[in-house]
Amino acid sequence: MNFHLYLKTLRDYRKSTFWFFVGTILLGLYTTGFYPTIRDSSNMIALLEDFPEWTQSIIGDASSYATAEGFLNLEVFEIMAPLIVAVYVITKGADSIAREEESHTLDQLLALPVSRLSVMTQKTLAILTGTLFLCVGIWLGITAGSIMMGFNVSQGNLGLAIMSLFVFGLATASMSICLSSSTGKRSLAAGVTGGVAIGSFLANNFGKAIETLEPVRLMSIFYYYNDNGVMVNGINPLHFVIMLISILVLLIFGFIIFNRRDLKN
Repeated sequence: MNFHLYLKTLRDYRKSTFWFFVGTILLGLYTTGFYPTIRDSSNMIALLEDFPEWTQSIIGDASSYATAEGFLNLEVFEIMAPLIVAVYVITKGADSIAREEESHTLDQLLALPVSRLSVMTQKTLAILTGTLFLCVGIWLGITAGSIMMGFNVSQGNLGLAIMSLFVFGLATASMSICLSSSTGKRSLAAGVTGGVAIGSFLANNFGKAIETLEPVRLMSIFYYYNDNGVMVNGINPLHFVIMLISILVLLIFGFIIFNRRDLKN
């Protein structure tokens, strides 16, 4: 297998990936800039402790804000980082096959000595590479920001949180790629995957706040991604394996349909 398509896809993605990369660095710098103020403000933590229990179940335990790892877990890895990664991978995943098909370049591409498996694999690897850049950007922003603001962050815990975020991104991308390759429709792939991601986020948060809805969290990718508070407590091995399995299942299913269906003229 040659990797010309992989490299071409990276070139096509380079501008948007670069600006997402810059954005993730700024997110890390911006968030770490606030931590010393929160840490040194007993009034702020006391105010958070007065919030209703259902509110704290969503925004996190107020005592977590007293440690750098707890603060970053809630402020970066709970909402903002997965949101940014999800937007990136959903749009790129939807483009992966469907964009080529809708622009009538996929049939020309497949006329070359390249298989459908190779096309899908190289497109997926390009998205994987872009996602890795975003995760590295978050690591750089947090590491540089913590150094500038004069506090320590556990690099081991940060590395595990980045790893979990990366796999979350791949799981979300896999659904978008699966729909893109099996339907050939960008809008459908992006819309359905975006809707599932939003529903998954809401299910996880409402499940935290409402006891009767807690079982619904088992259907949420956000539950498997960070229910354990990875930045504080490390990765839950079972949750990590479930995300990996979901990636394989979605990509295999997407390829089977893509390999069997007729392309749109």
